[in-house]
Amino acid sequence: MGNQFPSLEELLAEEETLTLNPSQVDPLRLGAFVSQRILESNQPLCLVVRLYGRTVYQVAHPGSESINDLWMLRKARVAELFGHSSLYVRLEHEASGRPYESHGLNLEEFAFFGGGYPLKDLQGRTFGSLGVSGTLQLPEHKFLVDVLTAFKA
Repeated sequence: MGNQFPSLEELLAEEETLTLNPSQVDPLRLGAFVSQRILESNQPLCLVVRLYGRTVYQVAHPGSESINDLWMLRKARVAELFGHSSLYVRLEHEASGRPYESHGLNLEEFAFFGGGYPLKDLQGRTFGSLGVSGTLQLPEHKFLVDVLTAFKA
């Protein structure tokens, strides 16, 4: 992925491989798993885990700032609402020329940047999301893909 944005097709292919069985997703276990990966990577990230529209796990790691709390939640909301990574939603809007405002959303509550990822069931339905903030959108997206891949294994 490097510093270049992945294609929309690549992002969709990632999402198709990262489905989970909701009944087997313990939010505390998932949150602790992702949080441990953040510590191991020594990144200044905040993390939010959301299931069925509710925040069920949240943590701020060393080096993160209070503004990151808002950004991670805003990106997680985008992933949850659109059922795709917030990076996908951003790139899809840019490709189509559709403005974010066209949805009638309060852009203070939704952020169209990488760092939000949907949690989808085996049928592809969104049941939650992850959000991180504290670095740049591409590394945040890649981190979430890598950590969800590891969690699923």
